[in-house]
Amino acid sequence: MNHSQYNYVSSLSRLQQEAANGYAHLVTAAKTEYRNMPIFVRPSECNQGSLIVDQTAQNILTKCRLHDVGTPYEVFSNGGCLFDSVSVSLCGTQEFSTELRVRTTIEMIRLKSRIMSLPVTPSLMTVSPNYVASVFSCASPGVTHQYGQYLLWQMLLVCL
Repeated sequence: MNHSQYNYVSSLSRLQQEAANGYAHLVTAAKTEYRNMPIFVRPSECNQGSLIVDQTAQNILTKCRLHDVGTPYEVFSNGGCLFDSVSVSLCGTQEFSTELRVRTTIEMIRLKSRIMSLPVTPSLMTVSPNYVASVFSCASPGVTHQYGQYLLWQMLLVCL
C-alpha cells in the first residue's frame, strides 16, 4: 500500500476511539495501525508556491537578525498548528499533518521506554502531567496546544 491509498484521517479516528477506552486500548490500536500503514516517504519535490509568508514572524526574525534561519509560513489555525508547521517544514505543504500526528502518536507508544530513558526526558515532563497524557494529547486534534512544546520535543526525540 502506498501513501496515497492509506487513510490517515480514519487511522487517527480509530486511535481516538481507542484512546477513549484507555491507554491499553490505544496501545493495541497503535500496534495495528503501525502494521497496516506504509512507510513514510517524503515528497521528492516541495511545492512551496502556495504557502503564505507569515509577515509578523518574518518581521520578528528580521528584528532579531535571524533572517537566515528560514522563511516562516502561515498554517491553519485549527488546533493542529504544530503538526501543520512540521508538515510545512518537512514537506512544503500542510497535507501531511494528519499523517505526522498519527505517526508521532504511534512512535511515542512504540518507543516509550527509549524516550523515557533519555537524559533530557525529566525536564520535558514538566510541560506535561505525564507521558501518557502527552500521548493522549498527540492523538487528539485540537488539544496539542496544551502540550505542544512537549510534543515537538517528542517528535524530535523519535528521530534519534
